[in-house]
Amino acid sequence: MLVQDDFDILMGSSKYFNDNSAIIIPDNGGKINRYIYSENSKDQFVLNIERGRIDLRKVKYQTRDKSTNTVLLRIDTKGPRHLNPDGNFVECPHMHIYRENYGDKWALPLDSSIFSDSDNLGNLLRDFLIYFNVQDIPTIFSVEKMV
Repeated sequence: MLVQDDFDILMGSSKYFNDNSAIIIPDNGGKINRYIYSENSKDQFVLNIERGRIDLRKVKYQTRDKSTNTVLLRIDTKGPRHLNPDGNFVECPHMHIYRENYGDKWALPLDSSIFSDSDNLGNLLRDFLIYFNVQDIPTIFSVEKMV
């Protein structure tokens, strides 16, 4: 289990993509993984991007520690409200942030001072990566289903 101090150190470290090619947010039902490493340590992470099949506004952005598979951060744009361990509900969009002894069970509403445009999936991903302290963020494209 990750202790809170270690999580805080991981969050504060500068991170880079292994492959800095453009990120294409997938269309309906699509999933992609991209790999990220920490500049100052051997830590490696996985960025998961998942798109809803029916509601294309439903997207999950998630970062995990590669070695332990521990979810560090996750944004859910659509879906049911989330029940936190304290019994309070949080509506979508919201962000899950790792907490010692709880993992990713806690969610918070998106902070509009950090996530300024949660309706734009590309901007939301960019803000999410900035929050995770990723440097040199590649170009981000969002593919919409062609009808």
